[in-house]
Amino acid sequence: MRKNHQKKSVLIIRASSLGDIVLAIPLTKCIKRSAPRTHITWLVQPEFKDVLLNNPDIDNVLIYDRNLWKRLLKKRKFVTLIKCVLQMHKELKGYHFDTAIDLQAQPDTGLLAMLSGALHRIGLSGEDSHNWFLTKRISKILGDRTQVGSEYRYLANQLGYSDSQWEMNLNIPMETRMTAGELVEEKIGNSDYLVICPTAATTQQQWFTDYWQQVTLRLRGRYQLRTLILGDEDQWDYCEKIARVSGATNLAGKASAMQCAAIIDKAQFLIGVDTELTHLGHALSPPTVALFGASHPYAYGEHEKSSIIYLDRYCSPCKTKPTCKKQYQCMKEITPDKVLTEIKSLLKRNNKLKSLTIS
Repeated sequence: MRKNHQKKSVLIIRASSLGDIVLAIPLTKCIKRSAPRTHITWLVQPEFKDVLLNNPDIDNVLIYDRNLWKRLLKKRKFVTLIKCVLQMHKELKGYHFDTAIDLQAQPDTGLLAMLSGALHRIGLSGEDSHNWFLTKRISKILGDRTQVGSEYRYLANQLGYSDSQWEMNLNIPMETRMTAGELVEEKIGNSDYLVICPTAATTQQQWFTDYWQQVTLRLRGRYQLRTLILGDEDQWDYCEKIARVSGATNLAGKASAMQCAAIIDKAQFLIGVDTELTHLGHALSPPTVALFGASHPYAYGEHEKSSIIYLDRYCSPCKTKPTCKKQYQCMKEITPDKVLTEIKSLLKRNNKLKSLTIS
């Protein structure tokens, strides 16, 4: 592609969540590769700013305190909210953006694109989403759904950028690594460990509790590894059911998103369902096995260290409209034996079998 040497200013809006931010980060390198002099600013919620700092392809990180805006709206403090909006508008206008790219496809992020003053406001849109703040909408369901970050890659292609080198990376601050390490050491000492991420947005995306219990018990006996469970605080009870039988350590809700990333980065391997923590495995160190059934965000990982188990039943992916009367065969047929076989194959491909103690 012919490189554009004219200096431009681009605003990227992906305020949350951690998994999607990591999947979208390679877009910045695509832009810089085509137009090296482009100044890229990323707008993000404060709890995720550390993910983007020190990235060589991101020139500036701005904060959007979405939670504050929501609180002000809920408490009907409209004057204060308007002041926040006007302050954001002033800050964004100061960067003279040529283009704003809304990767979140939400009304508030579309509003932020408009507040930026950018002439070109481009954003992703779903089947039912309409964002009138944008000047151009690109469908997020038309890309190659077998690829990690398919919607972001499709958008890059539509904007004229090549996605041939889609390199996910994640900057974890040293301070975060230290606090995460202290948390792990407090729970399991200096033992090697694996991570499981069993929580998902919907019940049909989750694996069965007894399956998790079987797998963690057998993995502990086979590889002499402790198991750490990561997930959301509101799923603590579900994770505790797995922990009580298997001897795993339940850290659901105990670590921040970035601390979870640091914990995952030091794991021997990771097993998870369709959740942002599982997606992080593709950008970090551990071999990762992802279990998909009701949802199917991608068919293969980006590296030899990633593996996807998806049985492609006639009714899947059903997403939020299951027709199986809560039988969830798409997940039930992913048996513990299938997962254990896949883990062994994945570890062998990554030359990790010899480094683990096998009984």
